[in-house]
Amino acid sequence: MERGKREQQKEQTRQRILEVAYRKFAEKGIEATNTADIASEAKLSHGAIFVHFKTRQEIVLKVIDDFGVELSVHITKSVGHSRTPRSILLSFTKALTKFEAFYIELLLVLPKLPENVQGSLLLVQNGFAHYLLPAVKREMEEAKFKRLGESGIMNSWFALLHYYMTNRNWYAPNKSLLKKLGKKIVNEYLELLNINK
Repeated sequence: MERGKREQQKEQTRQRILEVAYRKFAEKGIEATNTADIASEAKLSHGAIFVHFKTRQEIVLKVIDDFGVELSVHITKSVGHSRTPRSILLSFTKALTKFEAFYIELLLVLPKLPENVQGSLLLVQNGFAHYLLPAVKREMEEAKFKRLGESGIMNSWFALLHYYMTNRNWYAPNKSLLKKLGKKIVNEYLELLNINK
């Protein structure tokens, strides 16, 4: 009984470390946040962090992996019943709003992270393609769809979205970019594809 309780407390502490790390990474940045920051905010000794994680890098990898899973689930729930390109894109931007600060931070540091971590974001994007591509194909001429190709359609969406997100200080300083400009970004993208729905 005592051992079960200890294991439960250990798991709760581990989760608290991950939750604090996620918040600190979103607020301060992944590169600027150290384990002492995480320990202080989690109200743990600095050494206690290393009882649960061998290295800072292990914390970063776990936070990003958990983030990718949670974002994918959230997007699937939000986008699942949408049928038109516009409704799918608006559902996606609305779902992403919850994760906006961390997602932007991830975009900024992604090239510096290991390939397996970069794959987490790619899996989210591929999952979203499952919803968007069939809807776009229904609304676009077959020849144009083939000319752009699936990768061109998806890459142009994420390029536009990521441009606005990484430059949010120009477009929505100290505010949620997606709440302020989500519809505008969706409209710009649909205009690029010449889709009205």
